[in-house]
Amino acid sequence: PVVEGPGRADARTDSVAVAGDAAHDASTFTTILDLLLTVGYIDGLFHQRERAFVHQYVDSLLLVIERSGDASPEERARLRGAWRTFFDDLYHRLDAELATLAQEVQPVGAEGFVPTRLRVRAVQLFRSLSPADRAIALEVVLALVHADGMVSGAEQRLYEELTAHFAAASAP
Repeated sequence: PVVEGPGRADARTDSVAVAGDAAHDASTFTTILDLLLTVGYIDGLFHQRERAFVHQYVDSLLLVIERSGDASPEERARLRGAWRTFFDDLYHRLDAELATLAQEVQPVGAEGFVPTRLRVRAVQLFRSLSPADRAIALEVVLALVHADGMVSGAEQRLYEELTAHFAAASAP
């Protein structure tokens, strides 16, 4: 499904931070945010520093959106506010969904059930991105897993799996 986000000034680059039209922006931003939150929960705890990293990343996207295009300062501020509301609502919805998933009761004898579901979700989200957006997502995921000062085994394995998918998709 296409996620509808706020409209914005005309600005086109190849970066996920300022992708083409608003529908593409919203879809890409939603996927990246979902991916970051999923990765944040992969080791069972979404650390406060990881949360802060995600919020700083969203703030940087909002700054790029606000500064892009030829709109008036008032229009750019309005668009930033609309995107802020979009991101805040999305963040809270995804955070609640993933927190619930991370705390799910595991079936008897199914150790790793929830982390596996989170890993599959992360890989699916990553693979749904364009190749250019995957490259950026990989860099942002790497920064996220280092945000709390410690890379867990689950985070390392997931990052390696995402890297392998990226390399396989990039191979001639």
